[in-house]
Amino acid sequence: MGKAILFWLNKPDGNLADDLWTEYTDLMGIVCVACVVVFAVMIWAMYRHSTNNLLIRRAPDPFGPYTPLYWLLLAIVPCVIVAGVAWYLYDQRFQGANSFAGGSAVMGVYCLVLTLLLGYAAILAATPLKFKYRARIWV
Repeated sequence: MGKAILFWLNKPDGNLADDLWTEYTDLMGIVCVACVVVFAVMIWAMYRHSTNNLLIRRAPDPFGPYTPLYWLLLAIVPCVIVAGVAWYLYDQRFQGANSFAGGSAVMGVYCLVLTLLLGYAAILAATPLKFKYRARIWV
């Protein structure tokens, strides 16, 4: 499973055992998917809660700043978690091997992008109709 999710990841050191590397990529694939899904659902839930509390009191309210979109900043957290876990597990499993800071950073950015995309797609579905732009057809 890890090779399917982390398809670009190659062994940084040729001396690493293949079975240990496969085990590592499988574990990191699971961690990556779990973080992306958990935080995308979290973004959706927080966004949904924030939008349900917004009220339109004046005419310009629907056109003002839409602050619930700041919940997308939660996508940074899985980035940091996955990069940290990848680096830590690599140092624990493959002691004495080349540093894997670049690979773990790329995994973190990969999770950031996936979480942003999935969270934004969930946000599009969760936005209340009162805040969606609907052009009137003038006849």
